[in-house]
Amino acid sequence: MSSMSAEEEDEARERRLAEIEFVRSAYGEDEAWVVDEKLIYRRLLVSSSDGNVIDVLLSLTMPDGYPIDEEAILVIDARISDDAVGASSSSCTAKNMRKMVMDSLPSLIEACRLSALEYVGSESIF
Repeated sequence: MSSMSAEEEDEARERRLAEIEFVRSAYGEDEAWVVDEKLIYRRLLVSSSDGNVIDVLLSLTMPDGYPIDEEAILVIDARISDDAVGASSSSCTAKNMRKMVMDSLPSLIEACRLSALEYVGSESIF
């Protein structure tokens, strides 16, 4: 990461805080939350017609220098939460659905990373 002046660091922090404020105002506390002013979790619920729900947690980490430093790109990850919701989370259908969602996570992560790269040097979360 390139060296930033104190003024640039202040600007980057102010812009990160603006993105955090956006997340807090756009989503309910059970949909998205922030940890330590740098890590944003977004809950995605994937449901089937028979009432099974897979809880996916998308994490967006804003590194130092983000969003003004073009080398400070969002770090994006996703995982299935242990909090399965639904009619019968141990059923065969639920297990197949969980596998399908697990198999789809790399594509979700890649799509989010590509989107973040399109906005390098500016806010990617808005």
